[in-house]
Parts: sequence; structure tokens; C-alpha cells
Amino acid sequence: MDKTFKGTFYMRHLILFILLLSLPILFFGQKKAFKVGDRVNISVDVYNEFDLKATIYIPENKYTLVFNYNWGAKDRDGKDSVQKMEAAISRIIELYKIPKLRVICYSFDKGDSYQAWLQYFKTAKPFKARADVKFEPYNTNDYSEVAKTLKRIFNRVTLIAPDGKVMAEADAIGTFQKEADMLPGTSNTKFKAKLLTDSSGSRIPLVKTIVCLVNEQKRIHSLQQEQMSLVILKCLFPRMKKQTTN
Repeated sequence: MDKTFKGTFYMRHLILFILLLSLPILFFGQKKAFKVGDRVNISVDVYNEFDLKATIYIPENKYTLVFNYNWGAKDRDGKDSVQKMEAAISRIIELYKIPKLRVICYSFDKGDSYQAWLQYFKTAKPFKARADVKFEPYNTNDYSEVAKTLKRIFNRVTLIAPDGKVMAEADAIGTFQKEADMLPGTSNTKFKAKLLTDSSGSRIPLVKTIVCLVNEQKRIHSLQQEQMSLVILKCLFPRMKKQTTN
């Protein structure tokens, strides 16, 4: 075998091997819980409600709500918790005009508990079925490392935009409902504005100026507030020509 060809052959396989090793790092390499403004782009190995292994991608270019669902008899999310989640879901869909919100409900079970989870989801429907929501129940089962990582990187509820940006997150359902109520959403409202100068007591429009309304989202003491601020993108003042005398 030609040495050049042989070297290229091994180099390609080495690069492929390194890439394959680096894939799980995207998931397991995350050291702390995602916060608002962080970017999420991960794949997770889980089991679905049909006891089949599955690899899910978050957010997969979709508005995605990641929710740790407690289904067990002792700590099951009750009617009140489910209603709060459904209210938050409705609010999010309304604010962002989402045709299909993806809701990932994941649980942590092993052995007999996992078998009970499978039986539970054969008949139970924790949330009301609706055309604009896709509910996806998953379980970590014997993927113990996946369970540890999910507990570390996600709070109880996390809302992620299609581009992977975390929009809201909370460690309690009630808190998340409040967070959802304060999301800025999207608006088709149109504004017209002029920038005025206040010189000598009279207001005069500033010419050749572009004014833009920017929606800024700030978190203060775990609350989100909307602040509308005027930003001057470009301001072109007429240049004064100097007159010279001979």
C-alpha cells in the first residue's frame, strides 16, 4: 500500500474516531443547570412509553418545554400542578404564536418502578390532549449516568426557543407559571416615532435619524421585567461647509 494513501486512510479514521468520542461531551460535559440566555443543543438517550430506546434532540429547531414529571403514587404531580402547567403552556403558545409546542415529560425510574411507569402511561394521560401540543413522555430507566446529568443540567421546568436559547426556567411549577406570565412574547404592533431636540424651549424634529424600539428582557431577583428603550441606530447630522475667503 502506498505510504501516502496509507497515512491518509489512518488519519481519516482517527478524525472520525475523535468526533465520535466528542459527541457525548455535548451532553455529559454540561456541569451546571441551564439558565436564561444559555444555549442548549444536546442529544439524550432515553426510553419511551413503549419501552423502546430512543435518542431525542433538544430543541430540534422547535419551541421545547422540558419538564421533570413526577408520576409516582407518593410524589405524583397532582391536579393543581397539572393545571398550572397547562396554564403556562397555553400562555406560551399565545405569546409566541406557536403552532406546535413540544413538551418533553421525563421521569427517573429503575426496575419495578420503571415497569410501573410503563403500565401507568398505557392508560394515564396527565395532560389534556390538544392539537397545538406534542407531549413526549420519556424515562431514563437503566441509563443511570443520563439520569444524573439530566438532574444536574435542567431545573424542574425549562422553556427553550428553536435556536436553543433558554427563555425561562424554574425549580418549581408555581414559579415557572409566574415566569411564563412575564415572558415578552411577540407582537405585530407597529410604532411610529420621531426624535425631538429640546433647544431654547422648543421641540424640533432631528432630521436624518433612525429610531428603533428594542425589547429588553432583564432578570431581577429571579423575576423578569420588560423594558422598552429607545436606541438611536444611526444619526446623520448635516455637515457644515466652511466658507473660505481669499
